[in-house]
Amino acid sequence: MQYIDGATLARWRTERDERSLYLLDVRSPEEFAAGHRAGAVSAPGGQLVECADDWIGVRGGRIVLLDDDRVRAPMAACWLRRMGYEEVAVLDGDGDGEADVAAEPAEPAGPDIGAVPAIGADALGRPDVVLLDLSSGPAFVRGHGKGALWALRSRLPDLLPRLPEGRLAVMDDAGDALAAIAVAELAAMGRGDACLLRGGLASLQGAGWPIETGTQGMLHGMDDACFLPADMVEDPMAEAAAYLAWQSTLAQEVAEDGLLVFRLHGAA
Repeated sequence: MQYIDGATLARWRTERDERSLYLLDVRSPEEFAAGHRAGAVSAPGGQLVECADDWIGVRGGRIVLLDDDRVRAPMAACWLRRMGYEEVAVLDGDGDGEADVAAEPAEPAGPDIGAVPAIGADALGRPDVVLLDLSSGPAFVRGHGKGALWALRSRLPDLLPRLPEGRLAVMDDAGDALAAIAVAELAAMGRGDACLLRGGLASLQGAGWPIETGTQGMLHGMDDACFLPADMVEDPMAEAAAYLAWQSTLAQEVAEDGLLVFRLHGAA
C-alpha cells in the first residue's frame, strides 16, 4: 500500500496540468458534508469500487484516497489496484495539517449568477424563445420541459449552427451555475440572445410548463453517463432483462478486454 504525506500531495497538485489527479474522500456523504479537505470529492468507498468510472476518468492518473480511520481508504485502494489502476495512494494522517490545505490552488471564479441576463419560465410560450437544457443526460431523459433541446455544454461550439434562431433560454440541473457559464460562452460565440432560465426543472413545473420524458430533443448522443435499468423510462423490464443477459457474459468480456486486469495483492 502506498501512503503519501501532505508535501507529496501538494507537489502532485502543482503537476495536475501534466497528470490527472483525483482526490477522493471515501467516507460517507454525511461525514463528508460535516467537514472535508479542500479540493476533495465525496466518493464513498463501496460505490467507488463498484462504479469507479463515475469518479475516475483517466486510467493513468494519480488517485489519492482520504478517510479518518485508515481503514476505508486502504481497503478501497487495494481494490482499485486490483482493478488495474496503477498509482493509488492513501493520504497519511500526517497530511492533515493546515499547510496542505493552504496549498490548494484557488478555483477560477464562475460568473455572478445574479448578473447574468435571465428570463422567466412564463416567457417560454413566446414563439421566439428556445429552451436549451444543459442538464445531465439521465436527468433530461427522466424529465424536461416540452420542446426543450438538450446538449452538453462542451458540445455547444460545434452545435452552434444547429441551434435555432431566437432567444435561447438556458437551464441546467446544477443550481444554475453551469447554465450561467454557458450563457457567457454563447454570448462570446455570437449568441448574445442567450439568457439564463433560473431554477431549472422546478421553475418549469412551478410555471405549469408541460414536462416530458425520453430522448426527444437531444442534439447529439448521450455520452456523459451510462444508464442503469432503473433509469430507463420507456421499457424498464426489457432493459433489466438486457442487463442480466449482459452480466451473464461479463466474465468472458473482461477476460477478452485486455484493459481491466485484476491483480493479486502485492503483485507487480
